[in-house]
Amino acid sequence: MYLPRLRGRQFEISAIRSCAQSFAARGRVVPIIELVKSPDDLLARRLDSISDQGLSCGLVLNPSVGEMKGSTGWQALGTFLLDRNLLDSHGLVVLSNGSADHGAMARWIGRARKKRTFTLDVFHEPDMSISLSGNTYRDLRWNIAEDRTVPSSYGLPLGSRPVIWSSD
Repeated sequence: MYLPRLRGRQFEISAIRSCAQSFAARGRVVPIIELVKSPDDLLARRLDSISDQGLSCGLVLNPSVGEMKGSTGWQALGTFLLDRNLLDSHGLVVLSNGSADHGAMARWIGRARKKRTFTLDVFHEPDMSISLSGNTYRDLRWNIAEDRTVPSSYGLPLGSRPVIWSSD
């Protein structure tokens, strides 16, 4: 399994789009896209094109860089993803870092899942928030960690959810 974490810049989205059919056929690549600019209709069309080729990406709800970074940026991004029906074909990824408001995001995700069915992953960054507990998010597909010590160092009860180790 390969989970490349990419910024949602034009050329990276285009690269994913050009490889989408091949990635989908193999079933071993799930790009994680962290948007750095405010989303627009062009981005939505490109993501639709990727899903039309059979590839599902993980879309980061709370980017750690760029225009959407911050305490309110994730809400606008989440609303965009829901309004454009992008979560019908792509999953959602929550970055667990020191600035994440996990309580608010978990409540938002709960409301969103009443409207849409989508996969949810948590990407544990090395400086992750110690306020995250194993039951903050429901029905996770994967826990993704950059460092093998991250989940255990914070005492997270990750339950039976698989942990995917991510390294560059």
